Amino acid sequence: MKIPALDKNGVQHGWKTAHRNEWQLENLGVKGIDRISSSSKELVLNSAEMIKKQQLQMRNFSQIKQSMIQSEQKVKIGIRLG
Repeated sequence: MKIPALDKNGVQHGWKTAHRNEWQLENLGVKGIDRISSSSKELVLNSAEMIKKQQLQMRNFSQIKQSMIQSEQKVKIGIRLG
C-alpha cells in the first residue's frame, strides 16, 4: 500500500510503501477517538430534493438506454442488409 511520505514540516515529498500493521496512530490515548457522528454528513434519503434527484437520474438513464438500444438495432439492420 502506498502512503504519502512527509517531511518534518508535514509537506509531502513522495510516496512510501507501508504494510497495514506499520501504521502509526498518534495521541489516540490522550485525545481519544471522536465517536460523535457529524450531522452534516447525514443524508435524508426520503426528502423531496432526493426524490426529485432520483427521478431525474432514472429519466436520464432511460433516455440513454433507449438511444443505445436504437443504435444497436440500426447496427443489426445494417449487418442484415449488408
